[in-house]
Amino acid sequence: MTTTVPEQGDTAQAPDPREGYIKGLEALAQLLREHPELPLPYDGRGETHTAAIFIKGEAPLEQVLRYIQAMDEPPTLRVESGTNHDLRIIGRIRGFHVELYTAARKVCERAVTSRITGPDDRVLHEVAEWRIPAALLDAVGQTEGEVSRG
Repeated sequence: MTTTVPEQGDTAQAPDPREGYIKGLEALAQLLREHPELPLPYDGRGETHTAAIFIKGEAPLEQVLRYIQAMDEPPTLRVESGTNHDLRIIGRIRGFHVELYTAARKVCERAVTSRITGPDDRVLHEVAEWRIPAALLDAVGQTEGEVSRG
């Protein structure tokens, strides 16, 4: 087995995956511009021809709000129970169907509403809810009572 040790001053780096993704979007846009006979990408739902962009993981509130600000109209916010992501925001950015998924623990405040304790006052179980921040509710144009539960 051979090991290559970089020489001092060697600044070679791995390619940036964001750059490749952006170039791919630009190439797709150019292809669609040059070939109007090609159908638009289809998102798999309804009759709408768009491309879906799924942003998943644990995006902090600032990143979620940045995507929402780029949307053409206020998106829909859903609370997804029993998923790894908990919050789903659906909207459009210039024709692109965009779905943002993020963990409630990254963007919401956890509030314990009750506790079940044992005879020794040890907490056996907590009942908690996630409180969606006002900034997120304002950005999507909804109030807490209007948020759909999925």
